[in-house]
Amino acid sequence: MRKENQRVKSSTSALFAFLILGMYLLGGCTPAPSTLISTQTSTFVPTKTTLPTSTVTPTETPVPPAATVSAPDKSLEYLNGVEVVFLDTFDERLHRGLWHFGARVQVKNGAVEITGKDWNTIYPSQSYTERSGIVFDFSYTKGAIFETYISDGEWNTAGYKTFGIYFEKNLVRTNAWSGITSLGGEFIPGDLALKPDTDYSLLIAIIPDGEFLVVVWRPSDPSKTLYYREQIGKNWSNLFWNFGIAVDSGTFKLDNFRELKFDSAK
Repeated sequence: MRKENQRVKSSTSALFAFLILGMYLLGGCTPAPSTLISTQTSTFVPTKTTLPTSTVTPTETPVPPAATVSAPDKSLEYLNGVEVVFLDTFDERLHRGLWHFGARVQVKNGAVEITGKDWNTIYPSQSYTERSGIVFDFSYTKGAIFETYISDGEWNTAGYKTFGIYFEKNLVRTNAWSGITSLGGEFIPGDLALKPDTDYSLLIAIIPDGEFLVVVWRPSDPSKTLYYREQIGKNWSNLFWNFGIAVDSGTFKLDNFRELKFDSAK
C-alpha cells in the first residue's frame, strides 16, 4: 500500500513538472495583455473639482482654420482685437483629445446634450490665460440647474480660486471661491429674461489683473443682455484657468464653442 502511494505521488509530481514546463514555454510566446485606460471622469462637485492645469495640445481638430471664423459681433462690443482661435460645432462627435466628459453626455442633432445628475460635467483639455475668452451657444430645459465656471488650483487648498456663473430657476448669479472661503455671489443684472427651451449665447472673458467679464444674450435679439464685470484682485492674475460646465438637473445643450484671444477690454 505504501509503495502504491509512492508511485501515485511520483506520477503526480512528474505530471505537475510537465505542466509547469509547458506553461513556461507557452508564456514566452504569448504577448503581454494590453492595458485598458479608463476615460470616464469623476463625479463633479460644483466649484470643488480639481481640473488639470497643464495645457494639452489637441491631436484632432474638427474645425475649419481659425482665420475663416469671424468673431461674434457681441464680443466686439466689449473687447478689442478679438480673434477666434478655436471652434467646435459638434457636427460629428466629441473628441477625447479635446474634451473630458463623463456619462450622460452625448452629441445629438449637432449639439452636445448633457443630462444633469450629480453635477455631470464636461470641460475642454485646454487651459486659458489672461486676454482669453470663451463664447458658446446653449439652451436648457425647465427646472435645469447648471453652472459654467473657470478655476485654478486644487479644491480645499489656500491657493484655489474659481469664478462661476450659476443658473437656477431662470436666474443667474456669480459663485466665487478663494481657497476654502466662499466670496458669495451677486445676481447678474440686465434686461434679458431667461426662459427654458430658448437659444442663448454666453461670453466669459479673462481680463488682466484679476478681472472677469460675463455677458449673456439671445442671438435672435442681441439688444437685450445680462452683463457683469468684476475685478476680484491682482492675486487672481497670471494664472492658468480651466473652464467647465456642470449640470445637476434637467438637460443642457451646448453648441458652437469658440475660444477667443483679444487685445484689451473696452
